[in-house]
Amino acid sequence: GTYVDGVLSITLPTTLGSEYLSPAADDFDEGVTISDPNVKMFRYVEFHLDAYKDGSTVGYFEYGDETNTINDNAGIIYVDRDVTIIGTSTETKMGTLIDHYNVSLKKGWHIIFYTDCSENGTTRTRTVTTTEPSGQKWYFVPY
Repeated sequence: GTYVDGVLSITLPTTLGSEYLSPAADDFDEGVTISDPNVKMFRYVEFHLDAYKDGSTVGYFEYGDETNTINDNAGIIYVDRDVTIIGTSTETKMGTLIDHYNVSLKKGWHIIFYTDCSENGTTRTRTVTTTEPSGQKWYFVPY
């Protein structure tokens, strides 16, 4: 891929093999409704992309606010058919994480953004959207 002035461009395969996909229902709890229960997906949330130079890792790219004053982030998702995901997911592995979903996805790749992030003690709440928030960008973090 390329990175110029906060814009990261990467090339992903048009389709993804079934060995990389899992039922979307396995990724969400009962608070989330999936319009097609047979949809399969690949999801990489809150991701960063390693950067290499001459075969060695030199850092990574991350989405958000370089000053770390905004806790927004991004991830990628691939779905094998059109689907709508609506509802609230609550995870309690390391504190409580509450995600509010209202996304419509066409078959293929999407960037999903975690916005309206707030934290209260050990509880984090955020909105999951495909609309890119303003004031955010990709930035490079060197090792």
